[in-house]
Amino acid sequence: MILKRNFCIGFMLLSAFTNAPNAVANQLTYQWEFGDGNISTEENPNHQYTTPDFYTVTLKAFADQDLSYSKQYEVDAVTPAIKSLTLNIPKRIEQGKSALLSVKLESDYNLNLDYKWTLPNDKVANGSNSEVVFENSGENKIALTAYFKERPVSEQNITVNVLGASEPDPTPPSQGEDSSSGSLFWICFMLMGVIWARQKVE
Repeated sequence: MILKRNFCIGFMLLSAFTNAPNAVANQLTYQWEFGDGNISTEENPNHQYTTPDFYTVTLKAFADQDLSYSKQYEVDAVTPAIKSLTLNIPKRIEQGKSALLSVKLESDYNLNLDYKWTLPNDKVANGSNSEVVFENSGENKIALTAYFKERPVSEQNITVNVLGASEPDPTPPSQGEDSSSGSLFWICFMLMGVIWARQKVE
C-alpha cells in the first residue's frame, strides 16, 4: 500500500492507493478509519483534516467479508499548519548582559506550541520569550525546538556572535588637576611679565 499526503490551503488532503497482496477473492471491501471519527469504505478515498493534530489512520481490507489486510499509519497534520517560525535575536548581544530571545509563529490555527531553547553550557530555557545571559564571548550556538502536545514539530539552529565585555571608561581628570594646571598658567604669565619689565628698565 502506498500512502500519499497532499496539503492544500491549511488542510491536509490524504490520498491512499491500496494493494492487498493477500486478497485473492473476487470481492474486496475496504474500511478506512482516519483517526478523527470519520470513516470511508472507498478504495481510494480523499480525506481532509480540519484540526491540526497527529492522527492514526487504519486501513482494513476484507476478502469475502474475511479480514485479509490491515495497516496503520500516523499522519502529521500539525507541521503543514505552521506557515513560519521566526527567531527574533537582538542585533547586539554583550557578554554577561541579558538578551531577549523570542519566536514568532505564523499560522491560521491556534496551535499552542511549547518552545525549548537549548543554550551554551548545557543551559535550557522554555517559552516563546526568554531572557538569556551569555557567559562566553564569540560564537555561541543555540537551538529552538517547537513542540505540539510534547512532540517536536520544528527545530531551528542558529549561531550568534556575542561581544566581549566593554572596557571601562578612562577616569576623567579631578578638580585638583584642573586647578593646578590653571595656577601653572598664571605663574608662567607672571614670570614673563617680570622678565619683560626688567628688559625695559635695562
